Amino acid sequence: ERQVKVAACELLHGMALLMVGSGAHHHSSRAQFYKLYKHVFPALLRLACDIESVARQLFEPLVLQLIHWFTKNVHYENEETMNLLDAIVDAVGCQDNGALRDFAARCLGEFLLWSLKHSGGKKGKAGEEESINVRSLFKRLYSLAHHPDPYRRFGCALTMNEVYRTFRENERVVDVFVLEMAKNMLFSLRLCDRDEHSVGTADAITKVLRSLARIIAHYAPLLSKPSKTRREFEALEHFLEWLLQESARPERASRCAAMRMLERLCPLVRGCSGVRAWMQR
Repeated sequence: ERQVKVAACELLHGMALLMVGSGAHHHSSRAQFYKLYKHVFPALLRLACDIESVARQLFEPLVLQLIHWFTKNVHYENEETMNLLDAIVDAVGCQDNGALRDFAARCLGEFLLWSLKHSGGKKGKAGEEESINVRSLFKRLYSLAHHPDPYRRFGCALTMNEVYRTFRENERVVDVFVLEMAKNMLFSLRLCDRDEHSVGTADAITKVLRSLARIIAHYAPLLSKPSKTRREFEALEHFLEWLLQESARPERASRCAAMRMLERLCPLVRGCSGVRAWMQR
């Protein structure tokens, strides 16, 4: 019955606000909500894109506000923040609810945006900008990119397209993550070779790779300088060598994407006019 559902939604909304408010004012009691959040957050996400308009009006703004609040954490892999992040990541790979996938991708974009806002340009031990939630987010997205389920890989691609604008504007995050992100998305595209074309995973990932190629091209001077903070490739040159190997892969979509990226990025290397000049050098 609609009346009962609306009343239950209002009760759940109030309980969620009570838990967050209690945790904010009594830090010692925060741990008592940890297990509750595991069950509450997935329910809030589903209700935020429910067919019932009252549920959407209550929970869509609430979920976004929760993201703004829980991205204030100062410790890596904070339990409550990771509960929220894991719930959103699970939702973005949902097989049977397209509205939930789209909303979860939007939430992950919001998660990245507010994590960077809360970092405020603070410096870590190595002089780098603190991005603890960014590392947690991308670690989970890479897990989705490697998942055998095409819907989870599709959710990863949706998220990458959602965070693109925020990601490209932050030079520090681009410097650390963009090359490893391109590697993981190319691996994900390799897994699409046996997917049903109707799912659209390969097309979505190809779109992500085009966006990443534009970012790499824009930041080529920065990425050409070796950096120890990059975990996969120290410099653009190393990434191009890996792309050359990927261009010999048997999977057609991945092979073609690697070739296109190699053709676009080789002219950006100093002293090279194209792929042939780069290989001869």
